[in-house]
Amino acid sequence: IRWSSRQILLKIINSGGFALECLRIVVASATLDAFYKNAVKEDFLPTFESVEAKRQELLRAALPKDAAMLQRSIFQQFWLSHISWGDLWQPSPKQRVINAVRTGSRELGFRQHRHETFDDLAMLDRKS
Repeated sequence: IRWSSRQILLKIINSGGFALECLRIVVASATLDAFYKNAVKEDFLPTFESVEAKRQELLRAALPKDAAMLQRSIFQQFWLSHISWGDLWQPSPKQRVINAVRTGSRELGFRQHRHETFDDLAMLDRKS
């Protein structure tokens, strides 16, 4: 596909939706694959190419119809999502980020509201 930069701007970047984010992922993935292929030593290049061909084959294969169906019980899902019982009380930074993304965390909004409240209280103290 050969598009001019103007066409890319009009069709992808300025369009609403996830096209820009998808383009970023595709470009980043292709760049990383190219860097990795260039870093592989000549002796291991056939192995890399066969693994890459299998990966491409699996990516192009159709998903099974029940791919989105849950294959595990609720208890197994819960157990796999937590490393230990302590994670329930003190999650790791990675788990906090994943939880924030999944639940649409409003932590920054709460912090901003708290700072505004403290500023308002400080202003009231100065007036009195």
